[in-house]
Amino acid sequence: MLDPRAHVRWCVIFFSLKVLLMNISAGLYFVTLQPLLVHHFEFGQADMARVTLFYCGLAIIPPLVMAGLANRISSRTMMVWGGFLKFGGMVLYAVPLGNLWVLLVGYVLLLKGAIFVLTATITLFTQLVGRRCTPGMVGLLACMYAIGMAVGAVVGGNTLLPLYNEWIFVVFSAGAALSALMVVVPPWYQRLDPNAPLLHLLSGESPPPAR
Repeated sequence: MLDPRAHVRWCVIFFSLKVLLMNISAGLYFVTLQPLLVHHFEFGQADMARVTLFYCGLAIIPPLVMAGLANRISSRTMMVWGGFLKFGGMVLYAVPLGNLWVLLVGYVLLLKGAIFVLTATITLFTQLVGRRCTPGMVGLLACMYAIGMAVGAVVGGNTLLPLYNEWIFVVFSAGAALSALMVVVPPWYQRLDPNAPLLHLLSGESPPPAR
């Protein structure tokens, strides 16, 4: 029999660790874009303005895609896809090719993948915890996101810039890789199914009919 308190505790620890690891890596890379564009690729103010406009123009795409997928795939599946999209963006951003377009495409994937994975993560967490979910639990996940980004930004600004265009630059995506892989570990992946009969019993709902 599934212990409700143990289940909630596991969900809080699992999701907090997942969010923290992913965003430490993300923060490391986020903080390096502008210095790389200015110092390595010699961008001026006009170039930076065009890049900013380009990213702002893409801002509408993730919400539209998520709205279209919301009724077609589960939050768990979207979280998996978003996690690997974000991790893949980090790897593409970090590979030592010295190519501007590869850097920018990797940053776009990293930036937009973050929207998918964060939204799906919070949605799935609330589905798994059910009526035992409190604002404090969701707030904790938001804190882990902010702490991860802050730690990554503080460390990345001093550490990563001299390493650009070297393979060791890719190593800093290890936290995101671990975060993405945590979800697909078979026992954990099964436990993250919000339609499991035991979870319906925890929430006080009737389990879905057998097919």
